[in-house]
Amino acid sequence: MVLAEHNHRHLVDTRNRALACACTPCALLFDRPGAGTGQFRTVPDRYLVDAGHSLDEAAWDLLQIPVGVAFFLRNSALDRLVALYPSPAGATESELDPATWQTVLDGSRLPALLRPDVEALLLRRAEGRIDCYLVPVDACYELVGRMRLLWHELRRRRRGPRRTQRLLHHGRPPGPRAEGGRLAVTEVSFACTGVRADRHAAAPTLLFRLRITAPDPATRVHAIALRCQLRIEPARRGYRDDEAAALADLFGERSRWGGTLHALQFAQVSLVVPGFTGETEIDLPVPCSYDLDVAAGRYFHALRDGEVPLLLLFSGTVFAGAGGFQVQPVSWSKEASVRMPVAVWQEMTETHFPGCGWLRLPRETLDALLAYRSRRALPSWQAAVEALLADAEDPEPPPAPHARLLSGAAARPVTERTVP
Repeated sequence: MVLAEHNHRHLVDTRNRALACACTPCALLFDRPGAGTGQFRTVPDRYLVDAGHSLDEAAWDLLQIPVGVAFFLRNSALDRLVALYPSPAGATESELDPATWQTVLDGSRLPALLRPDVEALLLRRAEGRIDCYLVPVDACYELVGRMRLLWHELRRRRRGPRRTQRLLHHGRPPGPRAEGGRLAVTEVSFACTGVRADRHAAAPTLLFRLRITAPDPATRVHAIALRCQLRIEPARRGYRDDEAAALADLFGERSRWGGTLHALQFAQVSLVVPGFTGETEIDLPVPCSYDLDVAAGRYFHALRDGEVPLLLLFSGTVFAGAGGFQVQPVSWSKEASVRMPVAVWQEMTETHFPGCGWLRLPRETLDALLAYRSRRALPSWQAAVEALLADAEDPEPPPAPHARLLSGAAARPVTERTVP
C-alpha cells in the first residue's frame, strides 16, 4: 500500500520548540506523558468544536489581532498561555497581557481540555461571529504557512483575487476608503541604510538606520506607530568549514542544508516615528540577547566574519494628512533588506561581555554546580567548569580491588611482632 505524502505524525520538541516528523510506530512511543524524558510529545489528531462558544466582536477587539485568525497554546516551559497569529513573517506572538486572553477564552469549555504544547485553540472570525476549535498544533502552523504563501504571492503580483484580499484585510480596524470601497493603504516606503552597535545602551542593542519616504514630497506625516519584524536569511551567504561545524545543531550537517537552511526569527520591535514631511531618517533600536539557548544568538556566535543577511518586515499605522487627519495602515508588503557586518555584532557583545560569554542555567543545575565548586574549594566559576571539562575528557579509572587492599595496607603502620 502506498501512503500519501502527508500521512505521517508529528512530534513536538519541547526543549527546542520545534516540530519533527515521525512514523506512526515512533509516534506511539511518545504518546504517553513523560515518555523519552518528556522532551518529545506526540501531536494528537483530535478536532473539537465548541458550538456554544459566545465570543462576540467586543471581546475580539480586546485581543488586538490584526487578522481574522488566531491560535492559543499552553507553553509548558513558560507555564503560560501564548497567543499567535499569521503574518508575512510566519507565526507572530501577540504582546498582549496573557490575562486578557484568559478573559476572552473563559466563555468556552475547550481551554480545560487543551493539552500543553501539542494542541491549540483556534479562533476564526467570519461574518460577524467567532468560532472556537481545539485542533492539533501542527494544523495551526500549516495554516500559518499557507497564509504566508498567499501574502508573498500577493506581493509578487501586487494584486490578487478578491477572496484573498478579504482574507488579508478581514479583522483590520475600519479606516479611510478609496474609490470602489477598497482600503486606502499609505504607500510609505522603507529602506535600511546601515547598522551599528549602540555603545551607550545599558544592554546589548543594535541601531538600524531607517529612511522613511512618503509617496508625495509635500505629504505631511504626523506620526507612524511602526512595528518591525527582523529575521535572518542564512541561505543568502556562504560559510567556512568551522562556521558550518558550529551551525550543525541549528541546521544539521552541510549536506542537508538544501532543506534545513530556513529563515530564523531575530527580533520584533516597535517604534513611534515623529512627524515629518516627505522623508525622514531615524534609528530603530533592537535589543539583543547573547543567550545561546536562542537560535539567533547561536547563529551569530558561530560566525567569524563576513555579513549577515537580514530582512525587515514592516506593519503599523500611519497618522497623516494635510489640512485634515487620517489614520491608515502600513501595507504588509513593505520590507527592507540589509547586510549587517558580523563585526558589528562582535563589537556589541564585546562591549557588554568583554572577553567572555553568557550562559543561562536552570536553578537546579546552578545549585549543583555551586555545590561542586564548594566541595573542590575552587576559586571561580571558570575554574569549576574547567575542572568538570577536565574530568569529562580524562576521567580517572576506579582503582582495582587489589589496589585498594594494598593502599589500605600501606596506610597502616608496620610494627614488629615476636612470634613465640
